Amino acid sequence: MGIVLQISRPNLEIHVAGISFCFLVLYIVLTFGGYSAFINNPRIWHQILVGTNTSFTEIQMDCISGSGSTCTCPFMYTAVGSKCEWSAHLHVLQEQEITFIISILLICISSFMLQQHVREYAFNLLDRQHAVINLSDQNANLQQQLKEMRNDDNLDLDSPITKVIKVIRDIQVKGDLEADVMESLDYVIMLLSSNQLFLPNLNVNKDAMDTDVNKWLNAMINNQEVQKPKAESASNIHAGDAHLAGVLSSEAVNRMTFGTSQANVIEVLENVDTWEFDIFELSKVTGGRPLYHLGMALFEIYNFHSGFNVEESVMRAFLQKVEAAYRPNSYHNSAHAADVMHSMHYFLTVLGLNELVTSEDAFAGIVAAAMHDVDHPGFNNAFMIATMTPQAIRYNDVSVLEHHHASLGFDIMLNEPGCNVLGGVPPDRYKALRTSILSMVLATDMTGHFEYIAKFKNKMNGSGLEFSDPKDRQLCMDIAIKCGDINNAAKSQSLCTQWAMNIMDEFFKQGDEERRRGLPISMFMDRQTTVVSKCQIGFIDYIVLPLYEVWDQYMNEDGNFPALNNLRANREYWKR
Repeated sequence: MGIVLQISRPNLEIHVAGISFCFLVLYIVLTFGGYSAFINNPRIWHQILVGTNTSFTEIQMDCISGSGSTCTCPFMYTAVGSKCEWSAHLHVLQEQEITFIISILLICISSFMLQQHVREYAFNLLDRQHAVINLSDQNANLQQQLKEMRNDDNLDLDSPITKVIKVIRDIQVKGDLEADVMESLDYVIMLLSSNQLFLPNLNVNKDAMDTDVNKWLNAMINNQEVQKPKAESASNIHAGDAHLAGVLSSEAVNRMTFGTSQANVIEVLENVDTWEFDIFELSKVTGGRPLYHLGMALFEIYNFHSGFNVEESVMRAFLQKVEAAYRPNSYHNSAHAADVMHSMHYFLTVLGLNELVTSEDAFAGIVAAAMHDVDHPGFNNAFMIATMTPQAIRYNDVSVLEHHHASLGFDIMLNEPGCNVLGGVPPDRYKALRTSILSMVLATDMTGHFEYIAKFKNKMNGSGLEFSDPKDRQLCMDIAIKCGDINNAAKSQSLCTQWAMNIMDEFFKQGDEERRRGLPISMFMDRQTTVVSKCQIGFIDYIVLPLYEVWDQYMNEDGNFPALNNLRANREYWKR
């Protein structure tokens, strides 16, 4: 009510000042002017006290009643003999009146200032109410924007060519087009989503070109042989739905688990076909050798011996050498390599990727996962380039670590005695396997992250993946290992948080080294200022979720892949 009164009367202070002024003027006039004449006028008092009908002789009057020596006089009169004389002579005390007037004036000024304060307070309350309403509206808008950002359609991470394909699809769906126009648009989409968008088609009008020249140009441009060896489906080498204990013989387990408890290892490996496979527990029960034990288990499951003529001793030596070459980093260690290897196995078996790709693709995927981070120094590519390490100089600042991992992995394979897991295949298959392994290891470089997502989206939105085409199969395997490489945010909360603490510890160590060297500290690597939850939410929103959404869209036909639900749950956990 006070706010309404103050706001509805904008000139209320003028009214207060006017009333105060009128009161003071009236009081001064009456006090120093009319009051003295009034109080000392016997005629007025005579009329008030005695009545208007009695006679009045200025300052004397007869006694009202009396007998003998007694005379009764009215108020303000004194008996003098037989008469009553006016005895009231009141005076105004100026000092007291001035003091009283000053007091009244101060009260008026205080009232005026109080009114202004109340008015200002009322406006402040009103402004505060408007501010609260505005903040509520802004908060609602921000919450709506955050919800929209989680939707891939509103999170604008699509490449321009992906948007073009979507626009053409919308035109086909909404437009009333003739058959030849629809056919032409389908052809445009096929071209846009092809793997050779920027390459000339040398097979058109081949008769106009010499055959040998045509072969030479195709081999040079495509960086591969013209004739590709025929490969068998990977589904032929998978052990089906058998439990691990049924696949691995006791003799094989005894050979695998030297120095460890066989029962504990088997118990952990029994869950190898689940997404929540605990690689930390495997590392614990195997004495810090999860890569070797998981790799040997998959060697038995996929029967690589018969498919690629790989002796068990060769696979064992290769895995031991590779695992030993991993440094004891917090994150980029052999446990991470084993975790990526498990993801590749999960994609191949549980999600059914083995039914789409060849046995070479599956074998290459397992080997690539094992060596994809070998000898990782615990620093990222930017640090390697900034500090001009030998690896950065050798690989010309391009995918420095990924080239180093691939090179060292093949160096172990080819130069360490008894480690050549590709030694039993003919040259044409070796070349195909090496090309596939290199492609997958190099795909883990995050600089090309969104390019891979865009290519995969283009294939899905366009003509679709053609698994008879080696490039399409390779793109799918590259996406698979990329999903495995950043799977930690898509696991259950306990695994997710443990991996997150490990990577942040590694980040902070790099930040410490950057500070020691006087380099700018990389984002999220300063242990003094970094907010871990902010880092993890950004990682999920802009790196992991866009990749897993397209992968889930293509591979999760049964809807049982828990990765997306885990990502959303982990995002909510980090928000708290």
